Amino acid sequence: MLRYGRHVTFTADTVPGQLFGRTDLNERFGLGSADALWDWVKAGATVPVTGGARALPTGSDVVYRGQARTSYGLTSSLYRLCRTARPKGVSERTIAEVEAQLIDDMRAEGIGRRMSDGQLLSVLQHHGVPTRLLDFSRTPLEALYFAVENHDTIDGRLFIVHAHGHRDSMTVDLAAGGSRALPWANLARGDEYASSAWTETVALVDPSDLDPRMVAQAGVFLVGGLNRRYGGRDMFASETGSARASGVPSELYADVTTLGINFLTRAGTRNQCWPATGWTVRVQAGWKPRLRRLLSAEDDSIRRDTMYPPLDEVWRLANYAVVARLGRSD
Repeated sequence: MLRYGRHVTFTADTVPGQLFGRTDLNERFGLGSADALWDWVKAGATVPVTGGARALPTGSDVVYRGQARTSYGLTSSLYRLCRTARPKGVSERTIAEVEAQLIDDMRAEGIGRRMSDGQLLSVLQHHGVPTRLLDFSRTPLEALYFAVENHDTIDGRLFIVHAHGHRDSMTVDLAAGGSRALPWANLARGDEYASSAWTETVALVDPSDLDPRMVAQAGVFLVGGLNRRYGGRDMFASETGSARASGVPSELYADVTTLGINFLTRAGTRNQCWPATGWTVRVQAGWKPRLRRLLSAEDDSIRRDTMYPPLDEVWRLANYAVVARLGRSD
């Protein structure tokens, strides 16, 4: 546990909620009710509902993620697994070694034939296996579903991330152009760090496959080196010409987010020290049931069965329907 200032105490469990609670755009954007949030999301999650705040960016490199608990960090499942086993901290070397072992174990089970390691990670992520890939959606409606799908007594959160890149960022292609190795293989340096190019990377990866779950969720991934503080980086950007320190200790940066995302308290000029910029919106617990109803009532309904197509559960019904139709045609 680390104490900064008179009133702020950060721990691995509390730092995500404390930081994101300071960056939520609700008041500045007029998002004070379920209906106001709904109207904002339906309009593209850019222009404030009320007030004169600057609009958020749009485009192919802006993506969205919903989480049902405000206490959750924006962290990969592989990092969380490693963090549980290594409560004193997780290094890039640890992530790399566990990731390599996971891929070897899966290939030993016969999974991943003719796939690159990156493609294999994409498939594993779809099916709940811990990876360093972070799921996002291309549109805010699908992301909103994940912020409201459960935990009706707990506030959720919507994330907006602009993966604008950095001058030292890598280009990441999970297909790897015929090479089986991960694009970031062997970039760990020593026990703690990675190459600067990997640390400066927040890459948007579109698996471009026909997995029905990924398509239903408008899914893409963000991936990059393990977030850390260096070279003047701080979790808050300077928005008014003077530096504003977040007070988050460097060893807890990855508990806030495993990627190099700088979170702003308002829309503004991005901080060039970071490869991505983020904003957050709090989704009050009491709004969740109404927002679920509105999502379900969409012409292209967004609800659990459409977001998690239960193909494994309906094969008997499908077979029966085909056989019944054949019987009627005799």
